[in-house]
Amino acid sequence: MTNKLPQWRCMGCSVRGASHVRNDLPNQDAIAWHSTDSDSGTPLILAIADGHGSSKSFRSDIGSTLAVETAIRLMREFFIEGQPRVDLADLKAIKDIAYTLFPQRLVHEWSISVQQHLHSHPFTENDPGWQRVPQKEKLTVKTAIEQNPILAYGTTLITVLITETFILYAQLGDGDIVCIDAYGTVMRPLKADPKLLGNETTSLCSATAWKDFRIALTQYPESKFEIAPALILVATDGYANSFPSEAEFLKIAPDYLQMTREGFQDAASQLPQFLEETSTHGSGDDITLGMIKRWEPSKDLADSLHLMRIQQDQQSRIIRQLEENQKKTSKALLYTLIGFSAMSVLTIATLPIISWFWFSRPAINQQSAEQQQSLQKRIETLEKAPKPVAKESKPSREVER
Repeated sequence: MTNKLPQWRCMGCSVRGASHVRNDLPNQDAIAWHSTDSDSGTPLILAIADGHGSSKSFRSDIGSTLAVETAIRLMREFFIEGQPRVDLADLKAIKDIAYTLFPQRLVHEWSISVQQHLHSHPFTENDPGWQRVPQKEKLTVKTAIEQNPILAYGTTLITVLITETFILYAQLGDGDIVCIDAYGTVMRPLKADPKLLGNETTSLCSATAWKDFRIALTQYPESKFEIAPALILVATDGYANSFPSEAEFLKIAPDYLQMTREGFQDAASQLPQFLEETSTHGSGDDITLGMIKRWEPSKDLADSLHLMRIQQDQQSRIIRQLEENQKKTSKALLYTLIGFSAMSVLTIATLPIISWFWFSRPAINQQSAEQQQSLQKRIETLEKAPKPVAKESKPSREVER
């Protein structure tokens, strides 16, 4: 391993949702990560899970914990400590494990862990989770659990593996994986799952769980590690649900990138407070966030400065647009004032004429009345005058021939 390789660092936090605090419910999310002692910190593994929390999944807080533990253990077994250890340069072998063997083994191993916990802690009336089930739902829940006991432990799962040459993303159910590069471009490595409608989600407790995993394998040559994300965010759905839109949620990625560049440990220490405030003012659900940072001390500063320049350019464009809008508004106001002034001048100019007409109106009316009276007298005089006598008409001298 050369000094040119980046250093990968990981941190995360899980907070109890505001609504869970009010209703005395446990945190049903879980998070775990593992990194080696190598200079680069790879292979690095991060896993988060979100227990369903429904009446039927009244032990989902335990199910989510078992899920992240199982994911970390199997990732280590396949890619770090396995005998024989898989060749990380053998892409075909990696794909076979990632797309088929890993999800199958994960669901199987998680189910075994659940069965072991259930054997040690059988369902009873005094079970804390069972006591939280509403009385009106207990008969329905009991019937469902008798048919499928692991339903009580239902949970989602997201896990990410970082190596020197590739990144593996695996997700079952809801939640978010968001990547951002060194220049602030945000993207999602996995396509949306059409099965996730409303509150419905795929789960480790379903019969087809291993087939429902979404997998993505991103390869980057050792000499071009800079094309790897600068920051990877992995979150349970309680985080995204706290924002009014997808666009608003994705804005957190550049903010966290800048925070981690300014101080990774400082960002880690502030994370619990950020997530608690988000839950309180947002979804009220449990929120778990894990972050994987590609750390390059010499290059990180240049990237940070570049990102700041981009932000400054954006701010400058906004300021220029505001100035242009202000100029347009000023022109419109000026034209309005000119028009108003012209109307005022016209009004002042015509004011004497209007005043003369107004004050002369009685005289004009009197004169008009006098003229009407004079005309009426003339008409009456003409009517009284003797009319001329009509002369007797004579026949024409012309004779019809």
